[in-house]
Amino acid sequence: MKRLKYSCSALLAFFFAMGLVNLNAQDITHPSSGTANFTVTEGTSVMYYDDGGPDCDNAGGSYSLDINSTAVICPSAAGSTISIEFLDVDVETRGTTNPCWDFIRVYDGDNTSNLLFEGCGEDGFADCSSLAGDGSDAFGEEAGSNDINGTNTGNAANNVFTSTAGNGCLTVGFESDSSVPQGGWVAMVSASSVGGGGGGATCTDGIQNGDETGVDCGGSSCAPCATCDDGIQNGDETGVDCGGSCAPCVVTCSSYNLSITFDNFPQETSWTLDELNGPEVASNSYSSANPDGSTIVEPFCLDPGCYEFTIFDSFGDGICCGFGQGSYTLSDAAGMAVASGGAFGTEESTVFCVSGPECVAPTASATILPNCSTGQFYVQVNLGSLGSATTVSIINDGGVPPLQNVFFPRRYFVGPFSAGQEVNILIGDTSTGCVTTLSGLTSGCGSTLASNGDLIGESSLDQEISVFPNPTVGDVNVSLGSVMGQAAHIRVLNAVGQLIEERQIDAVENVLERFDLSNQQAGMYFIHVDVEGGESHVERVILGAARP
Repeated sequence: MKRLKYSCSALLAFFFAMGLVNLNAQDITHPSSGTANFTVTEGTSVMYYDDGGPDCDNAGGSYSLDINSTAVICPSAAGSTISIEFLDVDVETRGTTNPCWDFIRVYDGDNTSNLLFEGCGEDGFADCSSLAGDGSDAFGEEAGSNDINGTNTGNAANNVFTSTAGNGCLTVGFESDSSVPQGGWVAMVSASSVGGGGGGATCTDGIQNGDETGVDCGGSSCAPCATCDDGIQNGDETGVDCGGSCAPCVVTCSSYNLSITFDNFPQETSWTLDELNGPEVASNSYSSANPDGSTIVEPFCLDPGCYEFTIFDSFGDGICCGFGQGSYTLSDAAGMAVASGGAFGTEESTVFCVSGPECVAPTASATILPNCSTGQFYVQVNLGSLGSATTVSIINDGGVPPLQNVFFPRRYFVGPFSAGQEVNILIGDTSTGCVTTLSGLTSGCGSTLASNGDLIGESSLDQEISVFPNPTVGDVNVSLGSVMGQAAHIRVLNAVGQLIEERQIDAVENVLERFDLSNQQAGMYFIHVDVEGGESHVERVILGAARP
């Protein structure tokens, strides 16, 4: 809105001559205090001034000081809508941080709950230039950042406000401080059904009217407006509340492909994909309609977490290689296989994890502790760090209960497992897939062990003497891997030094020596290990409740 270069009286004369305004008792003067209610007849327009009236000179045209008042302006007929067009504004401005000393506020409806505009302005009257501050305050230029015509982005001219409330009302609040009165404002108020809630307005007329909150949507009569936070994929959205005209969709899942080449009996093949120790994510089975030897590809998009893929053959001979050269591969977007095979019996399972973007996996390694005389072995998990997690779980697929809520890096013993059994251990947060996997762990009795990419044989079990589990409810294992072949004297003493059990070994052959304390009273015990040559070790054991 450019600065108007004619006087207030000339302005009124123009509207009067055009038949647009009746200068009568319907004209609105903003109250000096409190709240006043005004009604405008449908199809007419009236003038609206500050409490100084249409004049704007030092003798009485400026608005009053210390005002905090409200005008509620409503149409006379239901379905009509009030519009206010500010023609001249001279309300005291201030500066950059706090742009106004005095404020005009425009609200949608008949109350002050829905603010449309808050500001001031220096679109001052041409014949009011002598008023203090007019045209000289900070940001006094036309269309300044604190101008009436600089902040109402809902209107091209930035000085017109139209009610969208169901009752068609607008409310104007005015607040002035105790100094520097300005010229005030002149506005035209109209009541009309055009663009409003009446006069045949519908939810398909392409106009935001009545109490609609958008064009032909929202309000009391029309369907809710589609938004970017309504939990529905609508409009041009490419995902729920994202894409299209909404913010771009953030893809959090990772792409995987399962490729299966059938043998001569596709109808025997099926598979499942489950969250680790959780619900099923996907599955499929096939029929003779799939040609022998044909290949199918199943795509997935998997969220961070750990999963178990299992492929089945109902006849029990796998998909390779007696009756065709079948195979399967489950691979990530980079083509790296996480599960593959074909030569299996009734079923074959693989556990794998999908990590999130902020994952720092724990650091860990494994040491095998075999006891070949009993046909069992333990795995010593050497937990170096927790990575990005605050607590981790140590989970195995060998049937032993997991260790939960582990929060301290140290050694943890997992087992026992049967000799010859192959075990995989996952350490980390399986819900986010931020884990370290120790795979292919087995007893090592008379063989070489593969653990996390490192070869470990019985001869390499060069570890310090230790006892586990601790605390215990009965069994205690003493690890002697570092003194194989040497003579050792082992004594178990209670807290007052009484000898509970002792064992003399002429030449250590087993990595583990097991002691049973289940018939002893709960409390603290000490295990002394004396090795030939003078080496001596003392380990403390708590007998009582099992480790949580």
